[in-house]
Amino acid sequence: MQPRYLLPLIILLAGVTLLQPRGRLMDLVRGQSVIVATALTGANSVALHYNIRRYVTGLNVTSWNLDSDVEWWWGISFSPMAVWIVGTVSFATALAALSPAIWSRDFGEVSASEPSLVITERAV
Repeated sequence: MQPRYLLPLIILLAGVTLLQPRGRLMDLVRGQSVIVATALTGANSVALHYNIRRYVTGLNVTSWNLDSDVEWWWGISFSPMAVWIVGTVSFATALAALSPAIWSRDFGEVSASEPSLVITERAV
């Protein structure tokens, strides 16, 4: 099984899980958004590390330290480890800033005065 076959299925699964019952908002509570943000930050950090490792030394070096055995890097003041740390912290900061926007107020029905994110049918 190759990732290119699995990715469309993951996208379909995410789409199905994001379907909302009519008249209800689907928001995350604070704990859920913290878990999602933490998991996304971890996944981003691992993917960024792997990608930088691939282009800095190739996949034949297995050290976690990106600065060891550097083969392809510019002669600038930022090392590969600094780029990885800044990228990870920046992504975590962006998620922390955005996560309060998806916290729910309650799990009740949507009132008429409250804007709804539910897609409604239109007459064509």
